[in-house]
Amino acid sequence: LGSNVTVSVEELCSIAPEIRGKFREAVTQKRVATTMIEVEPETVEEIRSPAYIEELEAVPILSSRVPSQAPHSNVAEDYYDIYLRSLAPGETPERLTVAKETRSLRSIFMNIDTMEQVECIVDSGSQIVAMSEEVCHELKIKYDPSVILNMQSANGCLDPSLGLARNVPCTIGDLTLYLQIHVIRNPAYDILLGRPFDVLTSSNVKTYPDGNTVVTITDPNSGDVLAIPTFA
Repeated sequence: LGSNVTVSVEELCSIAPEIRGKFREAVTQKRVATTMIEVEPETVEEIRSPAYIEELEAVPILSSRVPSQAPHSNVAEDYYDIYLRSLAPGETPERLTVAKETRSLRSIFMNIDTMEQVECIVDSGSQIVAMSEEVCHELKIKYDPSVILNMQSANGCLDPSLGLARNVPCTIGDLTLYLQIHVIRNPAYDILLGRPFDVLTSSNVKTYPDGNTVVTITDPNSGDVLAIPTFA
């Protein structure tokens, strides 16, 4: 009776109901209720201590095999972030106002060739005054097809203009200006008022912090002055 007998777990459970119940209780998953507990926040000194770091468990992080920057290149840090890190503990940073990533162009309405009010984008970065082919044909404005400009788009492609409309009367308020307008196929605007418009009218652009802009122009023939609110 004192000798050892080897039996499998399956055989033991089949002949001993009490052991079978204990075994089932040990291997069966159970739902455990959780309760919210309030944890005292650690101080910066406690978090930075070596003892605290050693107690932290390793956690997986997302990584990428794609290099973040080209070899031997440098990445410039945000200067304001550098300034904030340089502040002494408790020191209040100075307020810094920065530019937005983008702002919409401003437009005005002008009566073109005494025919119709057309939206005109004010763009001092353009060397010409331009009009879309669609607006030109709709207003039946004549143009010289022998005067052609090669217009370079943002992607580097060259597209020739269709011609030049000479001395087109453009009226805004009581002022009538006579502009040389290049006709362009399929642009993203109806009319673009570039540098020739600024020079002709001695324009003065006043831009406010909220983005509102007022353009003041002078009639080169009568000397009359007109302030024009713009819209986005």
